[in-house]
Amino acid sequence: MEHHIHLVTSDQPRNGKTLLARTLADCLTADRITVTVMDCNGPQGRLAQWFSGNAYVLDLSRTDGQIALFDHILANPHSSYVIDLPALHLDRFFEIANAGGFIEETRHMGHQFTTWFIIDRAQPSFRKARAIWHETQGQLVPVRNESIGCYGDDPQVQRSYQELAQLGELTLPALTETAIKWLEPRTNSLQHLAHPPKDQSLKMRPPSELFVYLNGIITQLETIGRF
Repeated sequence: MEHHIHLVTSDQPRNGKTLLARTLADCLTADRITVTVMDCNGPQGRLAQWFSGNAYVLDLSRTDGQIALFDHILANPHSSYVIDLPALHLDRFFEIANAGGFIEETRHMGHQFTTWFIIDRAQPSFRKARAIWHETQGQLVPVRNESIGCYGDDPQVQRSYQELAQLGELTLPALTETAIKWLEPRTNSLQHLAHPPKDQSLKMRPPSELFVYLNGIITQLETIGRF
């Protein structure tokens, strides 16, 4: 069985990275795939609260956090991984990964490495996505978040964007404040959309738009095939 490393990142903060990482991890778990969550928003963490049984909070501003991230993945090859990497540590991650041959090593381990890069509205975000596309030898899927917009929508860069999207592209539908608030409690999981608890009260049932959101993401992931 091929394992996957899903790196979710962007060059800009607060544009949906953690929500996408959570969605990927939930989809993997729902498919009964062993997945380990690497929450790089340490020391507090953001993503790990929904995956406390198999999640690690890492502070990549510290050397020990950087070592722990790469060493854990290389020492535990029998799992898929979802890495929630904040914009603050994007450059440092690839600096270390390239210096140590990390991505190539994971390929030798049998892992498929994919960077899910959320392209923000500004041109520098598009340029950074292109730089990482080259660094990873094309193992990047551009992501557009409809809540914030995407520079790839600019007609002047459509040809370059299509080059980035050779593996496919992923669109995150915009969610209302009601849907986002439903997702906030630790007890509410996207997995509940497929298998809601029988005793779930009407008040706590997820908004219908979340069913549309999740089904849309799953359909896109199946089309892309990097899962």
